[in-house]
Amino acid sequence: MAAAESSVDITDVAPSSVEPLNPKIEDNELKKVTYLGLFKYSSMTEKIMVVLGILGSIGQGVTMPIMIEVMGDLINIFMNLVASVTVRKLTGIQNDDDLLIEFLTKASSGNETDLGIFLAKHPEINMEELQKQSQGYDTSSL
Repeated sequence: MAAAESSVDITDVAPSSVEPLNPKIEDNELKKVTYLGLFKYSSMTEKIMVVLGILGSIGQGVTMPIMIEVMGDLINIFMNLVASVTVRKLTGIQNDDDLLIEFLTKASSGNETDLGIFLAKHPEINMEELQKQSQGYDTSSL
């Protein structure tokens, strides 16, 4: 039994009155969506939650610089307290704030003559203890 080949030529189509389908080739560009367009299909509850989240993030962003300022002030207060207690302990100045402020002003001015005159007027200031404690302090990095 021989196999018979049957073929149809598809290029030999009779002309018809129907327009051939020409598919439209569109640009494959992404269409831009507005921010409010994102919520087109969201419920009112979801919109309220988004608004509350935005308000919360704005509030958190505003408070961060304020918190940094407050923490800086607290650290400065703590350091000044520690420095004041240490200087009072080393110099022996306990209850005279004006004397302590004047001593610190003279000591930090760098004028040794004024500091010497001030210390001669106030023998109650224990400079020996202060010098003894500062012997191990390295001031070369200042």
